Amino acid sequence: MAGPRSGAVRRFTISPERISGDRVVFDAAESRHLVRVLRLHPGDLVIAADGHGHAYRVRILTLGATATGAIVGGAAAAEESALTISLVQGIPKGDQMEVCGSACGRGKGRHCAASSSASRPGRAVCP
Repeated sequence: MAGPRSGAVRRFTISPERISGDRVVFDAAESRHLVRVLRLHPGDLVIAADGHGHAYRVRILTLGATATGAIVGGAAAAEESALTISLVQGIPKGDQMEVCGSACGRGKGRHCAASSSASRPGRAVCP
């Protein structure tokens, strides 16, 4: 598993030139991230994707200025999230921003969405 405190396998995007046969060489920045941020050790698994639709399970062999790993198998492509997210942005004019802020500030700020349209200017929606 990846890291001493995590059950998640970490994903990296690497250039295809860094894959040679069944070996992967991580660049200096990736190697530093593997060691100092994720605190991985030789034997830990990561997933390396080459940006061309191929992903590989890689077992870390060495860590240092450049880390190396051995490809131990293919990895499933990352699935697209089942969540649908809609992002809408609008800026209320004048003092309508204060109306939105005060209406949403009454204890329901976590779920607040301020909306504004021609038919309902400055209407705050607090579920």
